[in-house]
Amino acid sequence: MSTGIANPGYINIEFEQIVYNDITRRIESGNSNIGDLWNTSAGKDSYQAWINSLTTNGASYPDLTNISTFNSDFSTHLNSFKIHGKNYNSPIINLSPNALHQLFDGTVIKQSQY
Repeated sequence: MSTGIANPGYINIEFEQIVYNDITRRIESGNSNIGDLWNTSAGKDSYQAWINSLTTNGASYPDLTNISTFNSDFSTHLNSFKIHGKNYNSPIINLSPNALHQLFDGTVIKQSQY
């Protein structure tokens, strides 16, 4: 029986996917459509600035091993997304964005140079 409430952590996983999409979109296509799932400009503006800083304004993929504040910044934007973004009934749980760490551990930059 479905209660209509998403499982705990669903928003965490969904947001991690959104960050991945926006990082790659920023590199490939520029600033358009970054943060397009936000409902208010306050949360969206801050999120766009974060994506720009992660990608050096679209110039390179991030090396998250060298960004010591990434997890806390991710958590800040996740909480903002829960408030200002697409409507989620899922509670946020304490999950690290491990998939992003594995994808952007510095090897993407090295591989893209060949």
